[in-house]
Amino acid sequence: MNAAENKITDKNIVPKVLFHLVPKNLFLKYLSQNGDYDCRNKEEWGMNSKFIHTTTRRKDLKEQIADVKWKNYPREREFVMLKIYSNRIKSDLTYAIYDSITYYHIWEALANNSFEVIDVNRNDDGSFNI
Repeated sequence: MNAAENKITDKNIVPKVLFHLVPKNLFLKYLSQNGDYDCRNKEEWGMNSKFIHTTTRRKDLKEQIADVKWKNYPREREFVMLKIYSNRIKSDLTYAIYDSITYYHIWEALANNSFEVIDVNRNDDGSFNI
């Protein structure tokens, strides 16, 4: 199901914190030399999108994304969650609403000062502790 992209003209309406989940090995692969993160236009992560996918709540990241899409990834595959500070994002932002949940999309690489990296643990059944 495709939802319409809505351009944000007032960044003050964007939640202060956004979340993004990624396998640790791909996070490291997509880091530039100065620590900026960019998973856009990648086949192996982000659905080859022109933007970085984010959620506004950990609960949605866990229940609507991680446990649905990645629970069956091998347990030894480590994941990290990026806690993104929206007031530090300089690029355009859009949002789309799927099943009454708003997802924000970032249209440039994340500057190294715009996020912190949090290791994510998984349960024995592969579900995520987010």
